[in-house]
Amino acid sequence: MSLSKRAVPVPALTFVRAPDTLFDRLSTLATHQTTFWVTVAAAVAIIWIAPRPPMTDLPQHVAQIVHMKELLAGTSPWVDDLRLNFLTVYLLGYLLALLLAYVVSATIAIKLVLTGAFVAFVVSLRQWRRDRGGDARLDVLFVPGFFGFAYDFGFFPFLVAAPVAVQMMRLGARYAELPTPRDAVLIAACGALLLVSHGLMFLFAGLVAGIMLIAHARSLRGFAVAAWPYAGLLALCAAYMSVVSGAAGAAAWSSPEWWTPPVARVISVFLFTQSAFDIALVPLVLAIACAACIAGQRIHARAAMPLAVVVALLLLLPDSAMSADYINGRFALFVLPFLALCFRKPDEAHTDTQLARTAAVLLVLLCWTGIGIKAWRTAAFAAEAQDFEQVLAAAEPARRATSALLIGDPKSAAASHAGAYLYFATWYEVEKRGFVDFSFATFPPQIVRFKSVTGWQRVTDDDRSKPQFDWSRATAVRADYYFVRKAGGRWPSSFIDHPRCTLSLLRETGTWGLFQRGACAATSQVQ
Repeated sequence: MSLSKRAVPVPALTFVRAPDTLFDRLSTLATHQTTFWVTVAAAVAIIWIAPRPPMTDLPQHVAQIVHMKELLAGTSPWVDDLRLNFLTVYLLGYLLALLLAYVVSATIAIKLVLTGAFVAFVVSLRQWRRDRGGDARLDVLFVPGFFGFAYDFGFFPFLVAAPVAVQMMRLGARYAELPTPRDAVLIAACGALLLVSHGLMFLFAGLVAGIMLIAHARSLRGFAVAAWPYAGLLALCAAYMSVVSGAAGAAAWSSPEWWTPPVARVISVFLFTQSAFDIALVPLVLAIACAACIAGQRIHARAAMPLAVVVALLLLLPDSAMSADYINGRFALFVLPFLALCFRKPDEAHTDTQLARTAAVLLVLLCWTGIGIKAWRTAAFAAEAQDFEQVLAAAEPARRATSALLIGDPKSAAASHAGAYLYFATWYEVEKRGFVDFSFATFPPQIVRFKSVTGWQRVTDDDRSKPQFDWSRATAVRADYYFVRKAGGRWPSSFIDHPRCTLSLLRETGTWGLFQRGACAATSQVQ
């Protein structure tokens, strides 16, 4: 008897993958959404580490909120000197902070607004990246640039306007590819909000969106038809600025233009993305850019247009014009985010290469390094600034003070910031309802302005080139207090050597001192 043949099932061949290596797990973690949001949270901490962050202009902006609130309530001790100016291009940031200042302190209110602006900036950029099918692994580049040049200088209204500008450019990119009435209306609404948020940011976002529309236009007629929301916004801008300029006076907006040397401008493209001053961070930014390019590789030519515009502005715009300083450097805020937007979504074959995974891990580590350096320096600054806190505590409330041309050394070694203490004495306005020269109330865009500048300090071009305290100025003899910071271990000689008034040193702590004015000798030279 023959045995019948039976089909014996053969087990399917299975391939057992070797366990993930440590690097595999690290590369997976580097591109995970959780890692991205942890990075965002770590960056938010930078805003909150120091009670008074090392941001040059920030004390002046917080003081604006304090005065605004008191003027509205009719409780300001400086009502004879100050007025509210709602014809301004800084409305958004100030109004948001004012509303919060009815619940928390003005300092906390501005920190909350900055935090919201940063998160909205990141979220808006991620939306734009998804719209154009970009590389999600590069989203980490949206984070560190917010804490560069504009942050160091404390350009509060500019930073608050940043997410609005991103949304306008995002809508503009979508509208350029497929114009629709809905997006046209959204662009017009976003542009109108941006106009009262920050004038320079309005012009920048309109320029980028307009260039994208031109690049996608198939005919001159098609461009002319699609350009109506931008034409309307330009007309609105011209009308609004004519009213604003008329209220402030045309002369108030004039200032000399100046440019840094070409070589310095090239370096600034990389320097300003992480710092306003510390050139030692340039290699870090170069490494971040290289890692992003290696990880991304697939560049989309049209998507690179916003980055090209930013680089051109950094290289070509004047540093100062129309009563605004550091015009070009502040746009470095967009260098790293726009670099990330240049790359297409990669295919699986590309992302799975050893080189791509290594670059993705390195990119996250480098961005964390930049955030960590900023956080560490901010914490060190908080400790360094304790000397000022003791001097501030010695001052009585609601007095008139000056620190103009008395900050012998505005640099913070802890924060590697050359101008951290320039307006630091203005915290006296915030904490004790006093008033300190020099004040941003002299500038046309501010929401709190002087009724008259008579008797208040004005920083002139001569002051910039020869920063010497002048006892013949009216502000010198009308101040009750003088907040002074030493340079080279001694007080400014122009202040201390031949004073016109008797001076009492109320408190000296570290490099800071608080002097009180006594009787003054008569002179006919007071300005």
